[in-house]
Amino acid sequence: MAEDRLRKLKDQLESELRRSRIIRRVGAVVALVVCLGIAGAGLFGVLGEGGWLNWAMLVFSLLCAAAYGRQVAIDCGFIMPRSGGAGRPTHVVSVTEVGVTCRSGRGKAESVSWAALQQVVLQAVDLVPVGDVFWLLIGDDGTGCVVPIDAEGSDELLARLQQRLPGFDNEAVVAMMGALDGAAVVWRRETADGSGGDSR
Repeated sequence: MAEDRLRKLKDQLESELRRSRIIRRVGAVVALVVCLGIAGAGLFGVLGEGGWLNWAMLVFSLLCAAAYGRQVAIDCGFIMPRSGGAGRPTHVVSVTEVGVTCRSGRGKAESVSWAALQQVVLQAVDLVPVGDVFWLLIGDDGTGCVVPIDAEGSDELLARLQQRLPGFDNEAVVAMMGALDGAAVVWRRETADGSGGDSR
């Protein structure tokens, strides 16, 4: 019975993750359309009256449209993101028997070992036009990782967290997928009083 419930929660979580990614992609498309609309209004103003305000609106909206257009093209698979390039950095998370490492496209690497891992937090951040969700893996030795929910390898990370961490709170993860802001501790290492879980 407990295994069936856990399987249901995992299926629900996977569904929520897919939905969250779709919402972010739709948000980028909507933002692109809005930017193009503002650019059209700016162009109309430049051709009609001119003026620095119309020029500023046109240039700013075109820059925003270029940024969102690039993200939409990446999401649709038309172009590959450049590591360390301008725009949204690419994050790759790798999971081994030793621990977890997350690398951004700009070369920054963060890691935490399973032995040092003390807490796993799911953080939702309210951003414009859509929010984002991050895994925060916190070690007791000052190490840790911040992993975007849509990082390459994040599905494997979730599966390994569920597998390695007894007491991992799938229900809290599902709840956070629908949140715009806030944080939830989804796992904490067992302490002397018996609270939390243990990955060893």
